[in-house]
Amino acid sequence: MKQFTTLIGLLVVMTAPIAIANAAVSDEEFAEVKQMLKEALERIDQLEGRKSASVPKTKAEQVEANTQRLDAMSWAERISIKGDFRYRYQNDDIDDSITAESVAGGPDSEDRTRNRSRIRARAEITAKLPSNTEIGLGFASGGDDPVSTNQTLGGGGSTKDMNLDLAYFSWTGLENTTIRGGKVKNTFRKVRKSPLQWDTDWRPEGFDIAWDNGNYFAQAMGVYLESDSDSDDEFGYILQAGARGEVGGVSLLGGIGYTEIDAEGHVCFGPDSDLDSFGYCKGNEVIVADVTDPGEGGTYLYDFEVYNLFFEAAMEAFGMPLTFFGDFVKNDDANDNDSGQLVGVQLGKAGKQGTWQVKYYYEDIEANATLGLLTNSDFAGGGTNGKGDVLSGAYALTDQSTIKVTYYNVEKNSDNLVSPFVIGNPGTDYDFDTVQVDLNFKYK
Repeated sequence: MKQFTTLIGLLVVMTAPIAIANAAVSDEEFAEVKQMLKEALERIDQLEGRKSASVPKTKAEQVEANTQRLDAMSWAERISIKGDFRYRYQNDDIDDSITAESVAGGPDSEDRTRNRSRIRARAEITAKLPSNTEIGLGFASGGDDPVSTNQTLGGGGSTKDMNLDLAYFSWTGLENTTIRGGKVKNTFRKVRKSPLQWDTDWRPEGFDIAWDNGNYFAQAMGVYLESDSDSDDEFGYILQAGARGEVGGVSLLGGIGYTEIDAEGHVCFGPDSDLDSFGYCKGNEVIVADVTDPGEGGTYLYDFEVYNLFFEAAMEAFGMPLTFFGDFVKNDDANDNDSGQLVGVQLGKAGKQGTWQVKYYYEDIEANATLGLLTNSDFAGGGTNGKGDVLSGAYALTDQSTIKVTYYNVEKNSDNLVSPFVIGNPGTDYDFDTVQVDLNFKYK
């Protein structure tokens, strides 16, 4: 930079006589111009000297320099806002629906179609503080469902709810390491956003530590399902580790995970502890005192000691990214209906304007494979105990907006355990077909 500015100064001096001759200026004016140029070059030398002197020589000096820079930033530079908005049309076509009320009196059949217009609006404010600390605060539409921020339109244009979606601190003072606490985003690896174990809208509440050096990653979280001892508090653990690399032009990612939640004998987790319409805790089998009156509630039949294995293989095909992925879970505490799998493929990626993607996966999630409260909220109405196909396509209208169509062809699993003390599916399948058309916008 210094050499460049000096060269420019010399060129100006060399060409100045030509310009002066053409402009017919006086000797006094020419001398004044030369003096101004000299002063400007001296000022550049001073600035270059300061810049060189201010470059940190060690990592500690770099941290100190960043802290001083952050201290000098205005509040407007420290605060950032980002978010997204989604408009969704959804059609649910349900055939041969079996409800919990029909368990005692025999199966009832019901064919019905439901159409809804729904919105999702989210906004997040982040503030950068000194000492590598960040504070986040987010709000989202919807109710108190832990895995959905959708808000159905209606009610004569009534006002809609906005709720606390994020509230956390994040500290990155250690190399390749992040420590967080509060109500945070779920940053565990989910291949192609797999919702097999966790819905993408779930915001864990607790604290975690994550480490990632580019080739290997590991994360541990302590999460509260209920932190109030007056409400039968429950604390869970999630561990995950894996690696990424490239072999023969194929990008690979894989890992393992473990989740432990003591649920046996506990009433259904979540804001609504009642059983769902099939006599489950969001698909998980339960024990009830009276099978003829499941509406009285029940408790989980098993704990959740869930092992997770996942992989992803990405390559180029037809000039676009092609990715194969798989996600597998098994609850080691359950005696049956204890496993789940999701396998699929994606071609393309809807990112920049004009790009597109097509994704297909098959999912089979048995009743006790994982905690139903946290799994895919769109798969057969949410929860576990379903199997079927999911096909979607998306196109990027702009760099910040996409249109996406998704089709779910799902069947609830049958042949689950039924006894005077255990509620399960009464042995009859039902189909649950869903079509979603999403218009997505994001900003920051």
